[in-house]
Amino acid sequence: MRDVKKIERKLCLTNSAAAKIFSIANKKDKDKNKILAAKQMLVYYLGDILVILRKDSYTPDDILLLILKTSMCLNAIRYLFQATLEKDCLNYLNDEEKKVIARFRTLRSITTAHPFDTSRGAPSDFGRNGTEWFVDIHPFCKMDTFMIGSSCGFCDDEAYDGKKKPDFVMMVCNETNDFPHRRAVYIYDDVINPLEITLGLLKRGLAKKQLKEYR
Repeated sequence: MRDVKKIERKLCLTNSAAAKIFSIANKKDKDKNKILAAKQMLVYYLGDILVILRKDSYTPDDILLLILKTSMCLNAIRYLFQATLEKDCLNYLNDEEKKVIARFRTLRSITTAHPFDTSRGAPSDFGRNGTEWFVDIHPFCKMDTFMIGSSCGFCDDEAYDGKKKPDFVMMVCNETNDFPHRRAVYIYDDVINPLEITLGLLKRGLAKKQLKEYR
């Protein structure tokens, strides 16, 4: 995990952004309360995420909560972007940012929504286009290092090289391996970074900063 202090500065809805949302909501008769509900949920869940990140150590429940609450924050951000700026935030993400978010979506899918039917995303994303199935997830530990190269080890196409330690290890099965094997999960790269990207985009838009549109 990266420095939590740096993440805290990015994972917050500033007072000016919140005030802007409130101001716009008051001009939307039909959608006012929906906009304010999305804003409040975003504030609450960003706080919950930071509480988990500040822990000295993480449990399997922590990563599942991080994934679930990050997903709900992403949904709130996309809705708020559309409701307040009248634009689709996806149009303002470059190709690399879209890949980051798509990878998170497959992580959310295989761990909390569709453990046996995650077919979206690139072939290198979690679920491998529906060819892998979720078994379990646990914090990276010394036992995981002993399994490298074995039938229960990290997958051949996994990025883990023994140097950058994963925060968590996901156990998955597929048709060709009789035993569960491992995939590395990094809290910042796989979960927090997608949130930073989209929240930053919303805050820049509310501040009326120039946003580059990608088609």
